[in-house]
Amino acid sequence: MDKKTKRSSIEKRFVMSILWVGVIPMTLALLIGYFAAREGQQLSVLQNLSTAANKTVDGIRLAVRERERVIQRIAQMPEIMSVLGAQDSGETLLIEDVLSLFEKESATSSVLKSIYCLYDRNGEPLAVQEGLTAPVISNIARITGPRFVDLQYLPEQNRYAALLVTPIVDPESKETIGYLAESQNIHELLAFMLDKEAIANQTEYDRYEVVVYDDDTQFIVYLDENSDITPPPPSFASIHPSLKERLAQMEAKDQDAFMLWNYTSRGKDVPVLIAYRKLTADLPIYIAVHRPTPQVFTIINQAAVITVFASALVIMIFCAIGYRIVNNTIIRPVSLLNEGAQIIRQGDLELKLKIETGDEIEELASSFNQMASALRANIHRLRSSEQRYRSLVTSMRDGIFQTGENNIITFINPAGAAILGYDQIGDVLGQSLHDFFLNEEEFEHVIGEISEQPFIESVRVWL
Repeated sequence: MDKKTKRSSIEKRFVMSILWVGVIPMTLALLIGYFAAREGQQLSVLQNLSTAANKTVDGIRLAVRERERVIQRIAQMPEIMSVLGAQDSGETLLIEDVLSLFEKESATSSVLKSIYCLYDRNGEPLAVQEGLTAPVISNIARITGPRFVDLQYLPEQNRYAALLVTPIVDPESKETIGYLAESQNIHELLAFMLDKEAIANQTEYDRYEVVVYDDDTQFIVYLDENSDITPPPPSFASIHPSLKERLAQMEAKDQDAFMLWNYTSRGKDVPVLIAYRKLTADLPIYIAVHRPTPQVFTIINQAAVITVFASALVIMIFCAIGYRIVNNTIIRPVSLLNEGAQIIRQGDLELKLKIETGDEIEELASSFNQMASALRANIHRLRSSEQRYRSLVTSMRDGIFQTGENNIITFINPAGAAILGYDQIGDVLGQSLHDFFLNEEEFEHVIGEISEQPFIESVRVWL
């Protein structure tokens, strides 16, 4: 049993050709362009974030060096040197002079409200300015130069404070005779890093954070942007696991920029681009700046949507034009050829196709018309030949007959019917040849001979 072959139409093949030749390559080109633009935008933003983090750290370092120079200058003041000298010699300590000096230095800046504390060489407090509880400085003997040893927020004073300690060296003996600590207001430093106005000057989407990460202490500090307090109080949070994992892997690097697929930004877990830089080599403090990726790729996504719609419109227009051209020059003429073939199959040989495409299909239609014309001529000749043959057969005096399956007579001429004793040809048609033989052996002999050779002759039988 023959299996039917599943055929596809020309329209379907044309549409598939458009998909493979036009739509799919253009889609791939759009995707490649989109991801290339995203990659370029991502690299650009990461570079900008790294620059912002670097500038922030550089600004903080400048401010820190300035404070280091100030505290070194104060440490060499005569009032402090005399108190430390008197303490070593057992004389009366003029603490009031030192406190007056502290008050004077605190008043010199309207922005930096620093509070000072003087220690002896063993780390015991000698003079503490009002408003400060003398902090305990661990391993004070290891401090050989000005450095920050602590960072804290004083809620009762609504200020950020950093404890800066410098050793006091005797000019003559070059020995350390005490230490001066400054609990200074670093609001302008944190504002430089975290303040809402600073963020607005950069971009409304960037967020600055101070990240503290070492084996014992791990947290981030950021300003509460929703607070009405000036300066706004800090908000503390645990380091996001994604950032913690990255810092653990890149602990030896002082700065880096990368993408995190999940990071908490303004209360939402979103993908972000983030860059950080370490504040100093000794302290595990990093300045981090991040920007959510939805804001990074907003313009690119909008451009991609516009490009997709514009490309789809252009593709549709070209497809419509292409389909119209193909339909008029290929599909419609081929359909006419198919219809013509069906009409000819039904016997109408007078059909003449008129296709004017100016190409091979027009030549095919012309050949089709010539074929139909030749077929009409052949059929006419065949019918004429058949008529002559029929006239010849019917006019013969000899009997001529033809049998089909089971030896049933399907044709006989008038002479043959008369020989068999019938007046009408129709009375003989449909009867078995076997019924006309009187002798069964003669019938078997004739059938056997005619089965073995094309013809037999000179055989007498009784019918």
